[in-house]
Amino acid sequence: MGGDPKESVAALARSGYLALAPMRLKPNTLKTEISQTHSALAYLRNLRQVDPQRVAVVGFSRGALLSLIAAVKSTELRAAILMAPAPGRGALDRALRLATVQMPPVLILVAKNDTRQADHVALAQQTEQGLGERGAHTKLILYPPFGDQSADGHRLFFAVRFNYFKDIVAFLSQHLGYPQAE
Repeated sequence: MGGDPKESVAALARSGYLALAPMRLKPNTLKTEISQTHSALAYLRNLRQVDPQRVAVVGFSRGALLSLIAAVKSTELRAAILMAPAPGRGALDRALRLATVQMPPVLILVAKNDTRQADHVALAQQTEQGLGERGAHTKLILYPPFGDQSADGHRLFFAVRFNYFKDIVAFLSQHLGYPQAE
């Protein structure tokens, strides 16, 4: 999720979705984090109140990379949302090579000035292009610069903000269906 997982989960719950935001455990190797992501998805699918046919992943930065890896490796996901995906020392490129037309639809979000830590704008565009070349359904939203001239656009996702959260909810509604009351 974004920079505040508790706030993000609460916002998704207010929108009618059940959300789980596991914290990455140490050691923080990519291999371990991929395993933890798959375990979290398995746990989520087995909850009584979860329809295992209507599961999506949402991630920010390194979490977006993990979400993409989950989306290319799982046939059970219905949607993936990537906020400013990280490169992961070539892991993004490797994941894009595994993409297929059978993977779930992917929404990619990034601010125009998210270029400080890494050029997340270029990474988001590369992700959109790489998925598109593999036949995957992809949508990229490039938001206006976040903050003032010197601001780090990566910080857009440090809190739940209406400008991008409405797009997340719309994408989830489109691909998972509107939440249904029990």
